[in-house]
Order: sequence, then C-alpha cells, then structure tokens
Amino acid sequence: MSCTSGSSYLVKSGDTLHIIAQEQLGNGDRWTEIKNPDGSAPI
Repeated sequence: MSCTSGSSYLVKSGDTLHIIAQEQLGNGDRWTEIKNPDGSAPI
C-alpha cells in the first residue's frame, strides 16, 4: 500500500487503514488517501 505522499507501507497483521494513516500520515482521518500499489483504492 502507499499514501498519496508516495511513501510505501508493508501491511502487518491487524492493521487497519485508520491505524496506517495515523502512523504514516499523522492523522487517522486521512485513511482515504491510502492507495494500493497500482493506484486503486483499497477494499
């Protein structure tokens, strides 16, 4: 997965989009900015 900022992230067991956004973007509410490596929205 990657964020619109262009950084990649390896998903770990138990991660949610909110947790990833909080860790990587500093705000869990920005989870909608996370994309799959091909640029599509995650399911």
